[in-house]
Amino acid sequence: MYQDTEKIAEALWDKRDRAVEVDPAQFEEMFGRAEPGWDPFDFPENYRWFLIKDFPVKDLDVTLARLMKDARDPGQEKFQHDRIIELWKKGRPFWPVFVTATGIIADGYHRTAAHRTLGHKTVDVVVSVASKREAYPLHQDELWLEAFPKEEKEMKHLYSIEFFTENGEVDGYFAHLTERQAEDVKDRLKKAADMYELGQPRVFKVDLNETPDFKTLMEAIEERYPS
Repeated sequence: MYQDTEKIAEALWDKRDRAVEVDPAQFEEMFGRAEPGWDPFDFPENYRWFLIKDFPVKDLDVTLARLMKDARDPGQEKFQHDRIIELWKKGRPFWPVFVTATGIIADGYHRTAAHRTLGHKTVDVVVSVASKREAYPLHQDELWLEAFPKEEKEMKHLYSIEFFTENGEVDGYFAHLTERQAEDVKDRLKKAADMYELGQPRVFKVDLNETPDFKTLMEAIEERYPS
């Protein structure tokens, strides 16, 4: 079923002020019953998860009619839809709809359609935001990560960056970087080293507790170069 994912992503982004970060462990049962093959469900540790309660169900753009229209087996779509309503009437809990920050419904098409059929105005939505390089964060993911920075991830540290030049000499910098930025720098330098057949770079955090203070440094200089 075709969906305007950009429009859904914008609707999610517009409700970010109501989003609360949650632990994906609470959704393990749901992940286990979802269709296989979705990275957020298979590798939840590569994502951050945000719950938006009472999200406008119409903004997900799913109805039973739309599900059945282009389906190979419309009867199966209706069966799943009707089965969900039947379970709800028996007291089964409403599971949230899982949507990526880029606007793709990963799980919950039939639940969304069932909510629409019953005239419900809102539904709980869980947004998965790609946060690690393995998950290939896109622009919309980056927006969410900037809006919800993690202190331990965003804290800057002093890094030493050493790399080989084309002349075989070692060059380097000191820089204050976040852990993620340091990984990006390291990856970029590794690619350059492989392309130009240079020695492998080193990017490592400097432990300020192990660096000398001014007095110790001056004594070391004096010892090497007596005045």
